[in-house]
Amino acid sequence: LVLDTGASSVLLSQRIGKELGLEIGGRKGIIKKVAMADGSEVEARLIVLDSVDVEGIEARNVEAAVLLKEDMQRDGLLGRSFLNKFNFQIDSLNKKLILKRIQAQNILEKTRYFSVTYPSDWEKSLDNEKLIIFGPALLQEEIEFYRPYITIEKDLEESALNSAKVIKEWYNHWQDSPGTKHKMSGWLEESFRKSYPQVEFISSNFQEKKDTIILYTTYLFKKYNGKVCSVKIITKEGPVKSYNLEFFCIDKYFDEYLSIFSKCLESFTINE
Repeated sequence: LVLDTGASSVLLSQRIGKELGLEIGGRKGIIKKVAMADGSEVEARLIVLDSVDVEGIEARNVEAAVLLKEDMQRDGLLGRSFLNKFNFQIDSLNKKLILKRIQAQNILEKTRYFSVTYPSDWEKSLDNEKLIIFGPALLQEEIEFYRPYITIEKDLEESALNSAKVIKEWYNHWQDSPGTKHKMSGWLEESFRKSYPQVEFISSNFQEKKDTIILYTTYLFKKYNGKVCSVKIITKEGPVKSYNLEFFCIDKYFDEYLSIFSKCLESFTINE
């Protein structure tokens, strides 16, 4: 491959794609036009490579594109979808690429309503106090890819706040009776099944902390073969305040990335 810091991703020739056994000729999948060095544009199919290894330095889940027609004299380009996973230097004198793996660190994000930490190798988007963080590209059924993502926001709509009030009323009704956790979990499951009959329910859980009550719901989103863990945090005292944290990931990789969501939950604090 030719090292190309201007290429947004790894780009492979059609010939190399075939040698690697990549399915690029079918109708399914994502096709985009990529710019070549001479300024021309050619069609390529987006893929995710399980592994890219350069002289013993490996990166997993690397976004790439395979040309649909043979328009390259080289095997391909080593672009930023691989390089951005490392701190890299180019030693021109000795003609070497020096790669140092980036150690992911936790980043503290403070918004008007809440604070949370997330790993530095996940990408952030903040829109009107709604925080979304995106993980690495993951291949889905060999035809397209999705990114796991986590959304965190405060309930501001009246309908959402009314729903939180109902949950709080049921909690107040049961908090002094035996089996509060079991009753709240059962009520949550029943309510979810009635509200979303088209979604495959997996589990529900209830947790009580000093100042908040927390409700967990996990379900399968069949349309995208993805699994969702949805968490609602409701304050106990004063006017009702509620916050939603949701994790979506392809079912195949859900358990692998669930720990990221768990760390977000552990670090979540209310700023108000």
